[in-house]
Amino acid sequence: MSQSNHSIVRSLVLLIFILTAFSVFADSGAKVSGRVIDANGAAVSGAVVQLSSKEGAQLSTVTDEKGNFTFNQLSAGDYLLQVKAAGFSNQVEQFKLTTGEEHKLDVSLHVDSVTEQIVVTASGDPQSVDETAKSVSVVDSRQLERRDDVSVADALRLVPGVRVEQLGGPGSFTKILVRGLRTADTSFLVDGIRIRDAADFNGSINPFLEDLFANNIDRAEVLRGSGSSLYGTNAVGGVINLVPKEGAGPTRYTFGFEGGGLGQFRETATISGSLREKLSYSIGAMRYDVNDGVHGDDVYRNTNLGGHVRYNIRPNISIRSTIMFSDGFSRLADSPFPIGPAGNEFGFALGAGPVVGFVGDATNPDSFRFADFFSGSVALAHQVNDVYSYQVSYQNVYTSRFFTNGPGQSAPAIQFGISDFVSDSNDIGRLNTFNVTNNLRLGKYNLITGGLEYEHESFTQDFTSPFFSNPRTTDTQSSLAFFAQDQITAMDGKLYFMAAFRSQAFFLSNPQSVPQVQNIDIKRAYTGDGSVSYRVLPNTKLRSHVGNSFRAPSLSERFVFFQGTRIGDPFLQPERGISFDGGIDQTFANNKVRASATYFYTRLQQIITSTALFHETNGKGALSRGLELSLEAAPYRGFTLNSSYTFTNSHQVLGFPILTSDNTTIPGGVSFPSLSVPKHSFSFEANQAFAHGFNVNFNLYAVGQHDFTLFDPIFFSEVLFNFKGYTKAALGGSYTRNLSESKQMTFYGKIDNLFNQKIQDEGFLAPKATALAGIKFRF
Repeated sequence: MSQSNHSIVRSLVLLIFILTAFSVFADSGAKVSGRVIDANGAAVSGAVVQLSSKEGAQLSTVTDEKGNFTFNQLSAGDYLLQVKAAGFSNQVEQFKLTTGEEHKLDVSLHVDSVTEQIVVTASGDPQSVDETAKSVSVVDSRQLERRDDVSVADALRLVPGVRVEQLGGPGSFTKILVRGLRTADTSFLVDGIRIRDAADFNGSINPFLEDLFANNIDRAEVLRGSGSSLYGTNAVGGVINLVPKEGAGPTRYTFGFEGGGLGQFRETATISGSLREKLSYSIGAMRYDVNDGVHGDDVYRNTNLGGHVRYNIRPNISIRSTIMFSDGFSRLADSPFPIGPAGNEFGFALGAGPVVGFVGDATNPDSFRFADFFSGSVALAHQVNDVYSYQVSYQNVYTSRFFTNGPGQSAPAIQFGISDFVSDSNDIGRLNTFNVTNNLRLGKYNLITGGLEYEHESFTQDFTSPFFSNPRTTDTQSSLAFFAQDQITAMDGKLYFMAAFRSQAFFLSNPQSVPQVQNIDIKRAYTGDGSVSYRVLPNTKLRSHVGNSFRAPSLSERFVFFQGTRIGDPFLQPERGISFDGGIDQTFANNKVRASATYFYTRLQQIITSTALFHETNGKGALSRGLELSLEAAPYRGFTLNSSYTFTNSHQVLGFPILTSDNTTIPGGVSFPSLSVPKHSFSFEANQAFAHGFNVNFNLYAVGQHDFTLFDPIFFSEVLFNFKGYTKAALGGSYTRNLSESKQMTFYGKIDNLFNQKIQDEGFLAPKATALAGIKFRF
């Protein structure tokens, strides 16, 4: 790290101590108490009550046997109170506290209304979904459990505007594409702090998506549209924030086991609770095994751990820490490849024959992936008074991917005489992020946020084979960003406006892999963001959002080698994009139905792309626009329905000519449909909770046809194929039996790919109909 970077870190650490010292001036004395009841006025005991201040404080408790709850010694400010209880829809209340006020609030829960949610991703501070001026969806822990979702990708599959691809069975390489853009155009957060793989070719978390499990996750918040002004690099098409569970009440334990088709076995264990409302904790451990997979000899293993601890020094001062760990192992498959007629299988690559189809993926017997991921963060939040609050955070992300390929070959490779490439490669990424955020309330309706973010990343690459090897090198880069945001409400809360700005500088002083290049001048990234919403009627909200965004060139794109040749470019400039969306949200039928419609438009003005010889360069970007429709309903007791439809018209510029599967050639420089992006996608979920502990869930995900290019394994030429659409449905059921007042036993099962369809994403075969069953104990 350079001397200037050391100075930045020292300055941030000094600022942390200065800000912490202000805690002695905290303004406390307010109190919130109340009672949680059902529609008949009966007390609801054991309900989880979460109190969030827009200035940064967060507290949790559970109601007693009479439904009562209390929060003491609170600072003045604006608050959101969310109540969750089994069998009821979530309820959110908003209010303002003054110094010394004793605020009483009774909350009535309902079983036949749409769930209300608190989100933080849209603005960086707590808001109800009804307040936000941006397109935000929430997948909460109830949905995760009733669908028995294992991975984060599974959890996001039904979200409007989100395209999920898993290239094979469970544990296979996974892609998440938002609004017709690329996988690297989505930023992932854990507890509000960005996570990335510094060794990824695009600097995203994409290589670990198959290893991110819905373990100890309270909810996933999905912001669609630009988010770089708040969250920096990669937040081009959207932001996905994984919010950990907050412990509350007495210590509770959960143990579960499930097994089924594909040789799947999963064991889970969790512990959560709180001590005197000072220390809250939640820890989840999971082991997941796939022993057979799609081809009968696929193997995937993963040990996963998630934890979250919060200590409230005082009601207005808290320290929290969140960790996420994954240790994955898998046997890999050879990718699908185009093929010509018998006797001239690869003549098309030389212009001497036609393409007649493609050969599907097949397991490579001695090709393996070992992947370790760790993310750990600690944050101090302090609400000094009703005017000023701040948060200081630090996060470390470590990633390691080791690939080894031996001389053994898959059946197609043997059949067509394809040589296997024996090699070992190891990519290691390290990411350290410091963040200081300040909130300043100027009057009743104006909240200003400003802060600094420093990030230091390193990329270590090591490659060996019998033919050539690259020396082990480590390259680093740093960035320093200033960001600011202003939120204004007017007209008694009917009108909401937000404007944000970010300036980010990059430092690349002395690359180890290119010692002759020093002190590279990299263009600074500037982004701006604005959103506005207006509540026309009590149940009708109009909203719009516009912003530009960026993705910083990764260390891999700058310095990576391929077959002994450098294909990276140290002088790459950041990618740039601009996006707009506008829509309407409507609730009706006494809050039993919520409908939304959104038009979106995104243009990638400049991207990083590969030439025909795989060299990295800046080039023209893509254009994506479309429409998102969603409906949520709770028409009667125990029944909920969610549905969405997305139309996406996404195009990208072809950098060089390409052959199609119908043996025509598309010239370079033209616009054609973006890879892996279908024009039409549809999702549907219906859930019925019956009396006496029974529950039935049906969900469905349908996509239209999509294009993708396959490489031939001899000459590495590309052929563009069109893959047909599919419908994937799942049916699940559970029965929960109360063994005592505090002990439960749940039996559950589901059938995935219920209609037993043949599904291929990018030519990779997905599992046919697969059954799973399990048991879970809570006490």
